[in-house]
Amino acid sequence: MIVVSEGHEKQDTYTGPTIRLPERVARRRRSLSPLPDYEASQAQYRRSLVLDHKNKQAWHQSKIWRAILFLLLTYAILTTVIGVPIVVKKMKQQNEDPWNGDGFMGSTQFSSSAGVITYKDNMPCNTWTNMDYVHSLRPYRATFQLQLPVMGEISIRSNATLENTLPDNVIGTLTAEFDSSIKDNSAQITLTMQTTTRTLQESTLVCYDDIGPDRGLSIFFPSNITAMDSISMDIHVAFPRVASFQTFNVYLPVFTQVFKDLTQVDIESVNIEGTIRPINVTNLRAPCISVKSVVGDIIGTFNASGSLLLDTIRGDINASITLVKASPHSSPTSMSLDTGDRNINAQVTLLTPGRFSSSPQFVGKINNFNADINLAVRSDPSSPPVPIYFTVQNNLQQTRVMVEGNENHKYDDIFGSSKQRTLLFDQPRSSSRSSGWVGWGNKPDPSVGQSRVEITSSLGPVELQFGPT
Repeated sequence: MIVVSEGHEKQDTYTGPTIRLPERVARRRRSLSPLPDYEASQAQYRRSLVLDHKNKQAWHQSKIWRAILFLLLTYAILTTVIGVPIVVKKMKQQNEDPWNGDGFMGSTQFSSSAGVITYKDNMPCNTWTNMDYVHSLRPYRATFQLQLPVMGEISIRSNATLENTLPDNVIGTLTAEFDSSIKDNSAQITLTMQTTTRTLQESTLVCYDDIGPDRGLSIFFPSNITAMDSISMDIHVAFPRVASFQTFNVYLPVFTQVFKDLTQVDIESVNIEGTIRPINVTNLRAPCISVKSVVGDIIGTFNASGSLLLDTIRGDINASITLVKASPHSSPTSMSLDTGDRNINAQVTLLTPGRFSSSPQFVGKINNFNADINLAVRSDPSSPPVPIYFTVQNNLQQTRVMVEGNENHKYDDIFGSSKQRTLLFDQPRSSSRSSGWVGWGNKPDPSVGQSRVEITSSLGPVELQFGPT
């Protein structure tokens, strides 16, 4: 209720407008701050989320494309490195002479039971001829003697390896020789063993067998040899004047092996294996000869009419070799010299009574990796010129190959020493490979038997000479 104060009159009517228009709102002053307001900030944040999502998608797509590009480059490199040499090799083999292949080295693979040794319950062991006590570091001494008829297969083997026998604990020596004083047709085998203890003497088994595929001597060293134990063993084998048998197997790891002049003994196949100690051969002759080692050197004179294999890993090979091709119906006489980290020095003489065919009569393969190769090849003065095929491979060190050029195989100066050789290179030539023909007169037709010498090296220098050795 409205009460009118004194001095004012009540007016019941009003003639003016009864609606009041709203007043204008004062405008907000513009902010001078550089920061955006809330709405702008939210909009900017939403735009950044969209951009980040797009950037992540682009980065993932770029990563996938980079991976695909890397795989394609890897495939191209592998195809170039592996595929191209295979294709080139196959094309080369199709164009080469039929005798140029690895088939001629097949005869160097030996199948022998030399390294297979098993103990049999019925095998006589430790049948000592004499036992005594001596004043030495190994006082317990025992001697064993065996007369074995010379026939079939004769083996001298041991179970000692680098895994179960410490080299310092076992000191062994084998000596094999020809003895003209032996009257009967039996090989004389004598073994002398000295040990630090009686227990070690009893646990070391020296067994023999005179029949079957294990004819010969089998030595079993115990597996529980300690650092304080020590064994010294000396084996001596003497062959009689009339000795002819099929196979002579020697498998004696950690033994020094010495083979004296055995040219008076008729053996079809000789298989010798060692590990860390040298193998020395004064003179050995057999159709098939195999000598293998691990880090021990192989030194000696060898005469083989079928195949010769000298193989070691970290040992030197120093050999004087005679290869004989006696029959026109036999395969080429083959030779393989292989080591990895030591030198190969070999003088090879080729001996044959006649030129049987235009294909190679002698095949040789010499491999090394990180040491020098020095190879000299010559023909015996009584042999006519015959084709040969030798491959020499090295990687890091120097390779020298000398092929005698006076009245021998395809390198002979048959028209006189004053005539100049003709040297023709196959085309195209590259900085890493060169092939061709050297001889006198015109280059012969490929169907005519020719000698072939191939030398391959990765980083080491190569030297090939023709002349007197």
